[in-house]
Amino acid sequence: MSIVRKIASKVLPHHGNAKLTAPPGRIPNGEGRPVLVKSKMRSGTHLLIDLILNNFPQLRTESLYVELDHAFHQGITAEKFSNLGKCLCKTHFGGKKGQELRSEITQNVVSRAYIIEPVRDLEQMKPSLRNFLSEQEFKDYLETCYQFDRYWKETECLKISFNELISKEGNDSAIKKIAAYIGEEPSSKRYYNRSKQELRKVMLDKLLTRLRGVKQRRVNTTIQFNG
Repeated sequence: MSIVRKIASKVLPHHGNAKLTAPPGRIPNGEGRPVLVKSKMRSGTHLLIDLILNNFPQLRTESLYVELDHAFHQGITAEKFSNLGKCLCKTHFGGKKGQELRSEITQNVVSRAYIIEPVRDLEQMKPSLRNFLSEQEFKDYLETCYQFDRYWKETECLKISFNELISKEGNDSAIKKIAAYIGEEPSSKRYYNRSKQELRKVMLDKLLTRLRGVKQRRVNTTIQFNG
């Protein structure tokens, strides 16, 4: 299975796939308010994104969601987001100094968006973070987490606990909260986040999502092909 995952990650990468994210897809403009998922790494970002996209398909645009951090790295101007309509956006930005454009892009969206954050206890996040970061990067990222909380402290948002993202009952609770917060009706059929025990189905969801984008009814936007 590991060989298959490596091949899939090379042939069908997450980054640079316009079916998944804008950019490189077109930044959507139009009526309505965007929904912004702001999050720390390993806090349940894509569990929340997938729960929203699968149960509120009206938020999907040509690309599944708008990646504000990619827009910053590509030097896209903040004005491109001045007329952002109904869609789903995501950012990990936490007020890092020297990133004025990233701040401008984020605040341009924040001023008009419904904001939702997955919340996970930092102690629960640490083992997962250590799998991705060197020891120094890990220490630096802990400070980034504290900075993230300080940066967003005064911004009103809906918080969804990590535990609500990993069970059917929790998913139901989160969907109801999100529907009430953003004023949108969820789909009549619920699409719950799959459990780790459904690994083959998870891998198939990821594969079809990267191939079909918005045409795929149940999506999985997780970045890595590692379950």
